[in-house]
Amino acid sequence: MNEKQRVGYRTLSRRIRPARVATCVPDVANGWEHSVLRMLENYSAMSGGAHNLLVPTTASGDLDSAFWPLIELFDADIWAWYVSTWRGAKMAEPENFAKWIDEQAVGLVSKHGGTVEEATRMLTEDHMMRTHRSPWPPPESIRNDIMRRTAPGFTRGGNLFHLAQADEVGGIDVTGLRLLPARLEIPDLDGLSLPHRVLAASRLGALSPSAQLRLKERGVELIHVSITVEDIAALVRFATPNRFGLAYGPGSQSRYADASAFEVSPSRLSLVGWSQVRYLDPFSHTAPLVLVVGEGVRDFCLAHALERCGVDARWLPGVHGGADDPVVRSATISLYRDAGFSGSDRPRLVTSLSLGEDSLRQIVVALRSSGFLSGNDLTLVATAAAAIPLPRRCLPALLDPGVFNETIEEPFFGEEMARAVSPAFPSVLSCDDPSALTWWVDVEDASRSLPARTALNELVVASTVGWGKNVRCGRDAISFFSHQMGLTLAGSPLAQLVERPKLRFPSARTVFHHLFEAAGFTVTESSAGHYRRLTTELWGELENLAADLSDRVVFSLLKGWLSDAPSGSVPGVLLPSRRRVLSFADVQAIGHQPDEVVRTWLDSYVERRILRRGLCLKCATCRHFDWYRLGEVEQSFECHRCSSLSVLSQASWRGGSEPAFYYDMAEVVYQALRHNAHVPVLASSAIKTRSRSFDDVSEVEVLNDGGDKQELDLLILADGRIIIGEAKVADRLGGTSREENRAIERLLSIAKRITADHVIFASAIEFRSATRSRIAATMNNAAVTWELLENLAGPD
Repeated sequence: MNEKQRVGYRTLSRRIRPARVATCVPDVANGWEHSVLRMLENYSAMSGGAHNLLVPTTASGDLDSAFWPLIELFDADIWAWYVSTWRGAKMAEPENFAKWIDEQAVGLVSKHGGTVEEATRMLTEDHMMRTHRSPWPPPESIRNDIMRRTAPGFTRGGNLFHLAQADEVGGIDVTGLRLLPARLEIPDLDGLSLPHRVLAASRLGALSPSAQLRLKERGVELIHVSITVEDIAALVRFATPNRFGLAYGPGSQSRYADASAFEVSPSRLSLVGWSQVRYLDPFSHTAPLVLVVGEGVRDFCLAHALERCGVDARWLPGVHGGADDPVVRSATISLYRDAGFSGSDRPRLVTSLSLGEDSLRQIVVALRSSGFLSGNDLTLVATAAAAIPLPRRCLPALLDPGVFNETIEEPFFGEEMARAVSPAFPSVLSCDDPSALTWWVDVEDASRSLPARTALNELVVASTVGWGKNVRCGRDAISFFSHQMGLTLAGSPLAQLVERPKLRFPSARTVFHHLFEAAGFTVTESSAGHYRRLTTELWGELENLAADLSDRVVFSLLKGWLSDAPSGSVPGVLLPSRRRVLSFADVQAIGHQPDEVVRTWLDSYVERRILRRGLCLKCATCRHFDWYRLGEVEQSFECHRCSSLSVLSQASWRGGSEPAFYYDMAEVVYQALRHNAHVPVLASSAIKTRSRSFDDVSEVEVLNDGGDKQELDLLILADGRIIIGEAKVADRLGGTSREENRAIERLLSIAKRITADHVIFASAIEFRSATRSRIAATMNNAAVTWELLENLAGPD
């Protein structure tokens, strides 16, 4: 029975959540705060918006490389691109906009006639106010990068980005839902500087005038409250989302002294119907507190993104603003002094995407000397953004309280579900129009996290109800859009609108073959890979095989079958075929173990067909001496060379009054060990022990479109990451420096083409220094991470 026909059940988990949205905002020298404020307003009125991401773009339209690890970790369903409009300009600077409109109206009247009122009305009509003031559509290069390295939904026809602009929610508008709060406190940010407005809005949320109007029409009481500079420290202290700390402090005058004030803030509006959760992970207890300084949009977005991925981060605007003025800098630091960063043993990291290393050092010194940090602050260091540790998965999440990691038992035919996923509906969220209420469903196999790649989206869905397939291969689960794509009848009930796809959870073998074919490679299993795969199957699990290969006694016993030394010089009998067989006494002589241990070990290996029992016999006709399986021997045996029958008698066996059993190693195991399978096995095992989910493929041969062939020893899917690598028994990757550089460059080229996340260089011993240097010189400038795994020779 092949893999596609194999029937079985799998335990899956299902959850309902809002869409995860990432919006690109422009990185401009002046006024970036207005674009960010408009998006924070949109997010506050969007269902689930408080957990959404903002990603800055460079002047050339690219994404900052520092954000890619966070982008991949966040795993957005939908991407949007912020475009500035005249409405946005009016909201940013209403007085200047009114003055400009008056000037334009007067000019139109003088040129075309009419009245100023008519001209003003024409200039401020809705379609005019939505006119784009910044480029649209986005550059093709950024679209290609996102499509290649992640797996967003809604990408038919090559479209990726949704249009985002001021005062347009862009997603599920919370103001149209039921169960709205009775009261909201709207922060008045006018008395703050632009950076502090952004800081306050990132924690409290903000609402555009039209959103406030819609809420009033729904009967929500809106109370406007002033935000002062004294509130800033309290707002910095409380991380968002879902990480409220202890009280601000005794005698505090801030209304944000505890979490109660946040319950009626605009950011809470986007959480209506959802529960905030945080996945348990050891990272939470050891991760550093990250302080991001600098005045640029990249600095703010870095802290914002870190928090939404589960890193405790704070943006401290103004700390560098007084770098040339100690008095200003000291006052700014004092403002944050009570924000709760002292008295903890957790390390602190100071970083910036806009400031240089010297400026960071000055800020670290100022933070120390000002008393900003007290207690154990010895770990406070300036660091590059790339050095910030990240969790294995996005830890904060918004989930439906009734469908939160719901366990479902599903029948499978091989990798494919035998039936469609049953419908799942929000338990709290509701509205009058069923078509206006949408969500995403995650279906997760915890043992098989797949990489988020657009190339795999078609692979993970077998069939859907609608015309389209809006199913995506997410980082932690397969995700699909709640509603059918295609024609639906107006007025249909919600139960008839929802999608019910049949999903596929492909193995690492299927995933890698698909990725290689999509990248233009032809891939086949190599001989070494064939032997290792079958050997692993005999052991049952990778960890079982790795445990034996890393055990000093067991590994020495296994190597005993590989020796080609003459019989009598080492334990065992060397046959004419140059294969060695070992008796019970030989195994004892190698392993130096008690009889009962050797007996148990041999019986276990025979039971799993790793070893075979037999007899060493000599033909009475041609005198050929060989090993025979027990199934070949009865009262007589047929010679392997001359095919003559010989009676089983004392003359046919070696010494003793009765024949002794000899054990032969299964051919695939023998060949796997001869091909040094212990190195990739132990390397793969090392990755598995530190991973939540793991699946791998044995060695393959890759042929590119130019006819070049290369063998890959490591192909691993671990926690949704694509890992490839090279495994050697020697201390080098090639005989010459040119060969080594060529091997590294070819491996890196393959990694880039199949969008691998991580590259491993493994060796049975330590790599020589020259090889290490060549690896570092090439890989340090690459977009993928890399590591060395050494001393994988097995025990001495």
